[in-house]
Amino acid sequence: MTDTKILLKSILSEALGHQASDIHILGSGEVFFRVAKNLLPASVRLDRAMMETIQKEILDDNQIKQCTTGIELDTSVEIDNVRLRIHAYLTRSLGSFSIRILPQTIPTMDELGLPSILKEIFSQNDGLILVSGATGSGKSTSIAAALEYVNQHFSRHIVCIEDPVEYLHQNAKSFFSYREIGKDSVSFDTAIRASLREDPDIVFIGELRSFESIKSALLCAQTGHLVVASTHAQDAASTIARIVHSAGSDRAEIASELAFCLRAIISQKLLPISEKQLRGIFEVLLATPAVKTLIRDQKFHQIPSQIAMGREFGMMSFEESQKTMPRGICPST
Repeated sequence: MTDTKILLKSILSEALGHQASDIHILGSGEVFFRVAKNLLPASVRLDRAMMETIQKEILDDNQIKQCTTGIELDTSVEIDNVRLRIHAYLTRSLGSFSIRILPQTIPTMDELGLPSILKEIFSQNDGLILVSGATGSGKSTSIAAALEYVNQHFSRHIVCIEDPVEYLHQNAKSFFSYREIGKDSVSFDTAIRASLREDPDIVFIGELRSFESIKSALLCAQTGHLVVASTHAQDAASTIARIVHSAGSDRAEIASELAFCLRAIISQKLLPISEKQLRGIFEVLLATPAVKTLIRDQKFHQIPSQIAMGREFGMMSFEESQKTMPRGICPST
Protein backbone atom coordinates (compact mmCIF):
# COMPACT_ATOMS: atom_id res chain seq x y z
CA MET A 1 0.00 0.00 0.00
CA THR A 2 1.38 3.43 -0.94
CA ASP A 3 2.18 5.71 2.00
CA THR A 4 -0.09 8.72 1.45
CA LYS A 5 1.36 10.71 4.35
CA ILE A 6 4.96 11.03 3.15
CA LEU A 7 5.39 14.79 3.75
CA LEU A 8 3.76 14.77 7.18
CA LYS A 9 5.84 11.71 8.06
CA SER A 10 9.02 13.62 7.25
CA ILE A 11 8.03 16.56 9.47
CA LEU A 12 7.04 14.18 12.26
CA SER A 13 10.40 12.43 12.06
CA GLU A 14 12.23 15.72 12.59
CA ALA A 15 9.89 16.64 15.47
CA LEU A 16 10.51 13.31 17.20
CA GLY A 17 14.23 13.86 16.82
CA HIS A 18 13.88 17.07 18.83
CA GLN A 19 11.59 15.36 21.41
CA ALA A 20 8.89 17.89 20.49
CA SER A 21 5.42 17.73 21.99
CA ASP A 22 3.72 19.80 19.26
CA ILE A 23 4.06 20.69 15.60
CA HIS A 24 2.74 24.02 14.30
CA ILE A 25 2.24 24.34 10.55
CA LEU A 26 1.34 27.91 9.63
CA GLY A 27 -0.61 28.97 6.56
CA SER A 28 2.52 30.74 5.35
CA GLY A 29 4.31 27.40 5.17
CA GLU A 30 6.48 27.97 8.23
CA VAL A 31 6.81 25.00 10.60
CA PHE A 32 7.68 25.20 14.30
CA PHE A 33 8.17 22.57 17.01
CA ARG A 34 7.29 22.95 20.69
CA VAL A 35 10.17 21.54 22.72
CA ALA A 36 9.41 21.79 26.45
CA LYS A 37 8.41 25.46 26.80
CA ASN A 38 10.39 26.65 23.77
CA LEU A 39 9.60 27.00 20.06
CA LEU A 40 12.09 25.71 17.50
CA PRO A 41 11.83 26.40 13.72
CA ALA A 42 11.86 23.31 11.52
CA SER A 43 14.43 22.81 8.80
CA VAL A 44 11.73 22.86 6.11
CA ARG A 45 9.48 25.65 4.85
CA LEU A 46 6.47 24.50 2.85
CA ASP A 47 5.39 26.05 -0.45
CA ARG A 48 1.77 26.22 -1.58
CA ALA A 49 1.83 22.81 -3.27
CA MET A 50 3.33 21.23 -0.18
CA MET A 51 0.69 22.90 2.04
CA GLU A 52 -2.03 21.42 -0.16
CA THR A 53 -0.36 18.01 0.15
CA ILE A 54 -0.25 18.30 3.96
CA GLN A 55 -3.91 19.29 4.01
CA LYS A 56 -4.87 16.21 1.97
CA GLU A 57 -2.73 14.00 4.20
CA ILE A 58 -4.55 15.20 7.30
CA LEU A 59 -8.15 15.95 6.24
CA ASP A 60 -10.74 14.23 4.08
CA ASP A 61 -12.58 16.09 1.31
CA ASN A 62 -15.51 17.06 3.54
CA GLN A 63 -13.20 18.37 6.28
CA ILE A 64 -11.22 20.39 3.75
CA LYS A 65 -14.44 21.98 2.51
CA GLN A 66 -15.50 22.81 6.07
CA CYS A 67 -12.12 24.26 6.96
CA THR A 68 -12.11 26.60 3.95
CA THR A 69 -15.36 28.13 5.23
CA GLY A 70 -13.81 29.05 8.56
CA ILE A 71 -14.93 26.06 10.63
CA GLU A 72 -12.23 24.92 13.07
CA LEU A 73 -11.79 21.15 13.11
CA ASP A 74 -10.35 18.62 15.53
CA THR A 75 -9.30 15.21 14.32
CA SER A 76 -6.61 12.58 14.80
CA VAL A 77 -4.39 10.49 12.55
CA GLU A 78 -1.81 7.76 13.09
CA ILE A 79 1.55 7.60 11.34
CA ASP A 80 3.96 4.71 11.99
CA ASN A 81 2.15 3.91 15.25
CA VAL A 82 2.41 7.54 16.41
CA ARG A 83 -0.98 9.12 17.13
CA LEU A 84 -1.42 12.81 16.37
CA ARG A 85 -4.17 15.08 17.67
CA ILE A 86 -4.79 17.74 15.06
CA HIS A 87 -6.52 21.11 15.24
CA ALA A 88 -7.12 22.70 11.83
CA TYR A 89 -7.93 26.39 11.51
CA LEU A 90 -7.58 29.41 9.25
CA THR A 91 -5.19 32.29 9.80
CA ARG A 92 -5.55 35.16 7.34
CA SER A 93 -7.68 32.77 5.27
CA LEU A 94 -4.85 30.25 5.04
CA GLY A 95 -5.13 26.71 6.38
CA SER A 96 -2.99 26.09 9.48
CA PHE A 97 -2.49 23.16 11.86
CA SER A 98 -1.61 22.69 15.51
CA ILE A 99 -0.59 19.07 16.00
CA ARG A 100 -0.06 17.37 19.36
CA ILE A 101 2.22 14.33 19.32
CA LEU A 102 0.80 11.70 21.66
CA PRO A 103 3.20 9.31 23.41
CA GLN A 104 3.53 6.00 21.60
CA THR A 105 2.92 4.12 24.84
CA ILE A 106 0.74 5.16 27.74
CA PRO A 107 3.03 6.02 30.67
CA THR A 108 2.28 4.62 34.12
CA MET A 109 1.14 6.79 37.00
CA ASP A 110 4.49 6.18 38.70
CA GLU A 111 6.44 7.18 35.58
CA LEU A 112 4.56 10.48 35.51
CA GLY A 113 5.19 11.06 39.21
CA LEU A 114 1.46 11.34 39.92
CA PRO A 115 0.50 11.58 43.61
CA SER A 116 -0.05 8.10 45.05
CA ILE A 117 -3.52 9.08 46.34
CA LEU A 118 -4.71 9.11 42.70
CA LYS A 119 -4.69 5.31 42.62
CA GLU A 120 -7.23 5.33 45.45
CA ILE A 121 -9.24 8.14 43.84
CA PHE A 122 -9.57 6.36 40.49
CA SER A 123 -10.44 3.07 42.20
CA GLN A 124 -13.79 4.44 43.40
CA ASN A 125 -17.05 3.20 41.95
CA ASP A 126 -19.05 6.40 41.56
CA GLY A 127 -18.96 10.17 41.78
CA LEU A 128 -17.12 12.86 39.85
CA ILE A 129 -13.36 13.30 39.42
CA LEU A 130 -12.21 16.52 37.75
CA VAL A 131 -8.76 17.03 36.24
CA SER A 132 -7.96 20.67 35.54
CA GLY A 133 -5.14 22.71 34.09
CA ALA A 134 -4.21 24.95 31.21
CA THR A 135 -3.89 23.67 27.65
CA GLY A 136 -0.72 21.62 27.42
CA SER A 137 -0.48 20.99 31.16
CA GLY A 138 -0.59 17.20 30.84
CA LYS A 139 -4.24 16.50 31.69
CA SER A 140 -4.85 13.98 28.90
CA THR A 141 -1.72 12.01 29.68
CA SER A 142 -2.43 11.87 33.41
CA ILE A 143 -6.00 10.69 32.81
CA ALA A 144 -4.81 8.08 30.30
CA ALA A 145 -2.30 6.77 32.85
CA ALA A 146 -4.99 6.62 35.55
CA LEU A 147 -7.46 4.81 33.28
CA GLU A 148 -4.73 2.37 32.30
CA TYR A 149 -4.16 1.69 36.02
CA VAL A 150 -7.87 0.86 36.27
CA ASN A 151 -7.58 -1.28 33.13
CA GLN A 152 -4.81 -3.36 34.67
CA HIS A 153 -6.37 -3.79 38.13
CA PHE A 154 -10.18 -3.73 37.85
CA SER A 155 -12.98 -5.10 35.71
CA ARG A 156 -14.71 -2.01 34.28
CA HIS A 157 -16.48 -0.85 31.13
CA ILE A 158 -14.88 2.52 30.37
CA VAL A 159 -16.67 4.81 27.90
CA CYS A 160 -14.39 7.52 26.49
CA ILE A 161 -16.16 10.56 25.01
CA GLU A 162 -13.62 12.79 23.25
CA ASP A 163 -13.10 15.29 20.45
CA PRO A 164 -11.01 13.71 19.02
CA VAL A 165 -10.13 10.36 20.63
CA GLU A 166 -6.51 10.59 21.77
CA TYR A 167 -5.16 7.53 23.60
CA LEU A 168 -6.13 3.99 22.64
CA HIS A 169 -5.86 1.34 25.37
CA GLN A 170 -5.40 -2.39 24.92
CA ASN A 171 -8.23 -4.09 26.80
CA ALA A 172 -6.94 -5.99 29.84
CA LYS A 173 -9.18 -6.54 32.88
CA SER A 174 -11.36 -3.68 31.63
CA PHE A 175 -12.62 -2.84 28.15
CA PHE A 176 -13.00 0.53 26.44
CA SER A 177 -15.67 2.02 24.20
CA TYR A 178 -14.62 5.13 22.28
CA ARG A 179 -17.09 7.78 21.12
CA GLU A 180 -15.66 10.60 19.04
CA ILE A 181 -17.71 13.77 18.77
CA GLY A 182 -18.59 14.54 15.16
CA LYS A 183 -18.13 10.91 14.12
CA ASP A 184 -19.82 8.68 16.71
CA SER A 185 -22.08 11.29 18.35
CA VAL A 186 -23.20 14.82 17.57
CA SER A 187 -22.22 16.47 20.88
CA PHE A 188 -20.72 15.88 24.31
CA ASP A 189 -24.12 16.39 25.92
CA THR A 190 -25.79 13.78 23.68
CA ALA A 191 -22.95 11.28 24.11
CA ILE A 192 -22.87 11.64 27.90
CA ARG A 193 -26.60 11.07 28.23
CA ALA A 194 -26.47 8.14 25.80
CA SER A 195 -23.65 6.55 27.81
CA LEU A 196 -26.14 5.86 30.61
CA ARG A 197 -27.72 3.26 28.32
CA GLU A 198 -24.37 1.66 27.44
CA ASP A 199 -23.82 -0.10 30.77
CA PRO A 200 -20.72 1.88 31.75
CA ASP A 201 -18.76 1.73 34.99
CA ILE A 202 -16.60 4.75 34.14
CA VAL A 203 -17.41 7.60 31.76
CA PHE A 204 -14.46 9.72 30.68
CA ILE A 205 -15.39 13.11 29.22
CA GLY A 206 -12.57 14.71 27.28
CA GLU A 207 -13.67 18.25 28.10
CA LEU A 208 -16.55 19.98 29.87
CA ARG A 209 -17.18 22.66 27.26
CA SER A 210 -20.68 23.88 28.02
CA PHE A 211 -23.26 24.12 30.75
CA GLU A 212 -25.23 21.34 29.03
CA SER A 213 -22.26 18.96 29.21
CA ILE A 214 -21.68 19.93 32.86
CA LYS A 215 -25.30 19.15 33.72
CA SER A 216 -25.10 15.82 31.90
CA ALA A 217 -21.86 14.93 33.67
CA LEU A 218 -23.38 15.70 37.08
CA LEU A 219 -26.43 13.60 36.21
CA CYS A 220 -24.23 10.69 35.16
CA ALA A 221 -22.17 10.95 38.37
CA GLN A 222 -25.32 10.93 40.48
CA THR A 223 -26.66 7.74 38.94
CA GLY A 224 -24.03 5.34 40.24
CA HIS A 225 -21.22 5.84 37.72
CA LEU A 226 -17.69 7.15 38.10
CA VAL A 227 -17.29 10.18 35.84
CA VAL A 228 -13.85 11.53 34.97
CA ALA A 229 -13.71 14.87 33.17
CA SER A 230 -11.12 17.46 32.26
CA THR A 231 -11.63 21.19 32.37
CA HIS A 232 -9.59 24.32 31.80
CA ALA A 233 -8.91 25.99 35.14
CA GLN A 234 -5.71 26.73 37.00
CA ASP A 235 -6.56 25.17 40.38
CA ALA A 236 -9.28 23.44 42.40
CA ALA A 237 -10.96 26.61 43.61
CA SER A 238 -11.24 28.10 40.13
CA THR A 239 -12.44 24.74 38.77
CA ILE A 240 -15.34 24.73 41.23
CA ALA A 241 -16.10 28.40 40.59
CA ARG A 242 -16.10 27.88 36.81
CA ILE A 243 -18.60 25.03 37.02
CA VAL A 244 -20.92 26.79 39.46
CA HIS A 245 -20.79 30.14 37.66
CA SER A 246 -21.70 28.46 34.36
CA ALA A 247 -25.17 27.88 35.79
CA GLY A 248 -26.14 31.56 35.92
CA SER A 249 -29.23 31.96 38.09
CA ASP A 250 -29.17 28.23 38.94
CA ARG A 251 -25.85 28.44 40.78
CA ALA A 252 -27.25 27.21 44.09
CA GLU A 253 -28.68 24.08 42.45
CA ILE A 254 -25.46 23.25 40.58
CA ALA A 255 -23.37 23.93 43.69
CA SER A 256 -25.52 21.48 45.63
CA GLU A 257 -25.27 18.81 42.91
CA LEU A 258 -21.50 19.27 42.62
CA ALA A 259 -21.07 19.01 46.39
CA PHE A 260 -23.08 15.80 46.41
CA CYS A 261 -21.18 13.91 43.71
CA LEU A 262 -17.65 15.36 43.73
CA ARG A 263 -14.91 12.96 44.84
CA ALA A 264 -11.72 14.87 43.98
CA ILE A 265 -10.13 17.58 41.85
CA ILE A 266 -6.61 17.14 40.51
CA SER A 267 -5.05 20.28 39.06
CA GLN A 268 -1.70 20.25 37.35
CA LYS A 269 1.03 22.34 35.77
CA LEU A 270 4.22 21.51 33.90
CA LEU A 271 7.60 22.93 34.88
CA PRO A 272 10.73 22.68 32.73
CA ILE A 273 13.55 20.72 34.37
CA SER A 274 15.80 20.81 31.31
CA GLU A 275 15.71 22.13 27.76
CA LYS A 276 13.71 19.13 26.55
CA GLN A 277 11.98 17.81 29.68
CA LEU A 278 8.97 18.89 31.71
CA ARG A 279 7.91 17.82 35.17
CA GLY A 280 4.35 17.79 36.46
CA ILE A 281 3.37 19.39 39.75
CA PHE A 282 -0.06 18.80 41.23
CA GLU A 283 -2.76 20.12 43.53
CA VAL A 284 -5.12 17.52 45.00
CA LEU A 285 -8.45 18.40 46.62
CA LEU A 286 -10.53 15.65 48.21
CA ALA A 287 -14.25 16.20 48.73
CA THR A 288 -14.37 15.97 52.54
CA PRO A 289 -17.56 17.01 54.38
CA ALA A 290 -15.98 20.42 55.07
CA VAL A 291 -15.14 20.90 51.37
CA LYS A 292 -18.65 19.88 50.35
CA THR A 293 -20.08 22.48 52.73
CA LEU A 294 -17.88 25.21 51.21
CA ILE A 295 -19.05 24.22 47.72
CA ARG A 296 -22.73 24.34 48.72
CA ASP A 297 -22.19 27.73 50.39
CA GLN A 298 -20.16 28.92 47.35
CA LYS A 299 -17.23 29.95 49.55
CA PHE A 300 -14.64 29.01 46.96
CA HIS A 301 -11.96 31.32 48.39
CA GLN A 302 -11.69 29.02 51.43
CA ILE A 303 -10.78 25.94 49.37
CA PRO A 304 -6.99 26.53 49.57
CA SER A 305 -7.14 26.49 53.37
CA GLN A 306 -8.88 23.11 53.26
CA ILE A 307 -6.10 21.76 51.04
CA ALA A 308 -3.53 23.03 53.53
CA MET A 309 -5.36 21.33 56.42
CA GLY A 310 -6.06 18.13 54.50
CA ARG A 311 -2.55 16.80 54.12
CA GLU A 312 -3.35 13.83 56.40
CA PHE A 313 -6.11 12.79 53.97
CA GLY A 314 -3.81 12.95 50.94
CA MET A 315 -4.49 16.52 49.80
CA MET A 316 -1.60 18.42 48.28
CA SER A 317 -0.82 21.99 47.21
CA PHE A 318 1.26 22.94 44.21
CA GLU A 319 3.98 24.20 46.54
CA GLU A 320 4.15 20.89 48.42
CA SER A 321 4.15 18.97 45.15
CA GLN A 322 7.04 20.99 43.79
CA LYS A 323 9.09 20.24 46.92
CA THR A 324 8.27 16.56 47.37
CA MET A 325 7.24 14.99 44.08
CA PRO A 326 9.66 12.57 42.39
CA ARG A 327 11.16 13.76 39.13
CA GLY A 328 8.53 12.16 36.91
CA ILE A 329 8.35 13.43 33.36
CA CYS A 330 4.88 14.37 32.18
CA PRO A 331 4.44 14.74 28.41
CA SER A 332 2.74 18.01 27.51
CA THR A 333 -0.71 16.95 26.35
